[in-house]
Amino acid sequence: MNDVGGRPLTARYAAALAVGIAGTAIVGAGAGMMVLFIDRHVSTAWRWGAGAAALAGVLVVIAATRLARLSPRRTLIAVLAALLVVPPVAQTVRGGVADATVYAPGKRTTSELVNLGFALEARAVDESGYPTVTRIDALGPLLEGRYIQRVPRVDGWNRSLRYESEGSGPDGRYYLGSAGPDGRWQHPRLADYRDLPGPHGDDLVYSNGSFLTSPGPP
Repeated sequence: MNDVGGRPLTARYAAALAVGIAGTAIVGAGAGMMVLFIDRHVSTAWRWGAGAAALAGVLVVIAATRLARLSPRRTLIAVLAALLVVPPVAQTVRGGVADATVYAPGKRTTSELVNLGFALEARAVDESGYPTVTRIDALGPLLEGRYIQRVPRVDGWNRSLRYESEGSGPDGRYYLGSAGPDGRWQHPRLADYRDLPGPHGDDLVYSNGSFLTSPGPP
């Protein structure tokens, strides 16, 4: 089929429109994921990947204008119009993905803190107290293989867990903690979550069979 009257065929316009919409969606999705990755402190490689996807979407939009054989002026107008749609698309993608995944790291962290607490309590029965070590890594040789298969070192957000203990014998206490999604501790000691009033932010602290702070929904 040939152009009629010097005007592009309807089919070409339709194809260009479809490609342009797809490109705009790619830009929005890439931008939304990049913002989410930054918020959640995801590794730089993933952020670069989301940014590359957004850039690829821009190139697809430009390709759509070439397919429609638009003039340079109209090409610029079309690209700018597509970019105006990007923010709401990005927000929708970010919100949807965040809602679908926000509780997954928290659920994993909650479960691992409880399981590690069970292991510490089982060992305390045999050893009449909790380990006096100050690092989560030091619990591995004391617990693994007998009380727990593997001591978790990091939380669901890939940040180091904390362990503290105080007292001895039946009056002893252990504390296990995660700084939560934002990675910022509200108090310098885990015992402070028991002794000081809130707010405690989104930190998760587990001690002697119960949470000192309320974990998010599972």
